[in-house]
Amino acid sequence: CAAAPSFAPIHDRFPVVINQDKWEDWLFNDTPKAQLQSLLVAPNDGFMIPYRVSGHVNKVANDDASCFAAL
Repeated sequence: CAAAPSFAPIHDRFPVVINQDKWEDWLFNDTPKAQLQSLLVAPNDGFMIPYRVSGHVNKVANDDASCFAAL
């Protein structure tokens, strides 16, 4: 979906995050399609906070805590 304003300078798209209280709506087929489409939006600003990390994250072999260290 389109990125929330705080992430738009980083990338124009953002993964959909479905709140836990809407999981049943998403997972079961009896939910009307229009209602499901209303879930396909970026989370509100403040749900996630962007921060810069090192290029260490760009190598799949690197799987350690330093991948999350802010610069």
